[in-house]
Amino acid sequence: MSKVVLAITLFSCIVSANSGSNCTDQVTFDQITPTRELIWHPCYTDYVCAKLDVPLDYSNPQGTRAAVPIIKIPAQLNGTNEKYQGLLFTNPGGPGNSGIDFILTMGYSTIIPVIPKTYDLVSWDPRGMGYSTPYADCQIPTTRRKSKRAYGITGPDISSALYEDQFQTAILYGAQCSVLIGGPNDAGPHMSTPAVARDALSIVDAFAKTKEAKTVANPTDFNYWGFSYGTVIGQTFASLFPDRVGRFALDGVIDAEDFYSAQFYSVSRYDDAVMDLFFDYCFVAGPSLCSYYTGSSANDLKIRFLNLFAQFDVKTAYAENWDNATTIDQSLGLVFANIRSIVYSPITGFPQLAEVLTAYEVAVNNLTIDGIVAAGQAGAPPSDTPPGYTPELAEWPLAVACSDTANVLYNQTLKNFTYSNARFANESYTGHVGWSFFKILCTGWSINATWVFNGTLGAATKNPILFVSNTVDPAAPIEK
Repeated sequence: MSKVVLAITLFSCIVSANSGSNCTDQVTFDQITPTRELIWHPCYTDYVCAKLDVPLDYSNPQGTRAAVPIIKIPAQLNGTNEKYQGLLFTNPGGPGNSGIDFILTMGYSTIIPVIPKTYDLVSWDPRGMGYSTPYADCQIPTTRRKSKRAYGITGPDISSALYEDQFQTAILYGAQCSVLIGGPNDAGPHMSTPAVARDALSIVDAFAKTKEAKTVANPTDFNYWGFSYGTVIGQTFASLFPDRVGRFALDGVIDAEDFYSAQFYSVSRYDDAVMDLFFDYCFVAGPSLCSYYTGSSANDLKIRFLNLFAQFDVKTAYAENWDNATTIDQSLGLVFANIRSIVYSPITGFPQLAEVLTAYEVAVNNLTIDGIVAAGQAGAPPSDTPPGYTPELAEWPLAVACSDTANVLYNQTLKNFTYSNARFANESYTGHVGWSFFKILCTGWSINATWVFNGTLGAATKNPILFVSNTVDPAAPIEK
């Protein structure tokens, strides 16, 4: 008898959740059935979630379906004088980052305090990523996932052998992904930015049909605050659907023309300038707040930094057949990648960077790959991941960036990257390896997107767009 009562209770909760009324039972995305209507379910305690059923290929609306997961922090109206204004979407960037996890980790702490409380804050997971279906997983071993100028900084560089290794990795990744996610009903061919932008439009269209949209002045407008690669989504949406642009802010603007043309040069230009700021701020902070502090000027900090890199003398190590030449080479590549990752977020990254650089100075005295990896984790903030967190997979950025360029880098040889690698190195000593490696990975990506943006960026939008960028930004500077 108790089992019957429990079943009736659960059924009632599902019905009430589907009808939009309050239900205290919390669900996960795995428990939500995708629907063509926008139906919200209580989830993760303080949020509501939905799964929208959409065409996997918008050019074939009667074909295979896909599920777009959506999360919402409801508007917090305070008093009868405030009018509900609908949905405000956001995307954290990447490509490869989950919009769901962005809301779970930063929605209440970072976004909600600075937006009008009359909007629902909403995000969705791009195609193939996070909680979406179909899901893109090439089963790349986790041990391979992480193998990835302050002005005036120069120093030793990695060897050509590591570039060749990355080129071979590209072939391996590409072949594996082609088999596992490259079919017409798999995620791979359908992860391009235009498809992601079209999913956003589908969500807006579904919202406009709901009861809650009836009081909204412009329920079919796409209100959006996008960051980094999220600005590419925004630029693409505005170019494809200019009459649907509502209140629109693009923050940390990526050069979409550079992105779609497979150049990626604009994202590396200020890496070294950010390093220079680290030296300045560390010196101002002093030894009590910056463990890397030394000398009597910021330039002394830079000299200390240069002396660290000088010990990774890859060229001499190979020329003189040192026993640990390969270890030095691979360690330098890891140091480049880790520093680039940390300085991407200077506010939280600078304190950690001070600890990491100090740890590297110790590790280099008894150099091992494990020692360098461990040193790279020094000072890392404690993990603050939400329940069911979906870490970014290596294939997600490739599935978007390589496909968005119409696969123009596919099947190119390593020799074709001579100019590209040199240009990255000239623009950024600290960041060039990471960007060169990422670009090389596209040489193995054979999955063609069903929808590639081939129009003109820019349009006469329904409402003006606010562009926001920092003068010195490690990926999205305000200058071209």
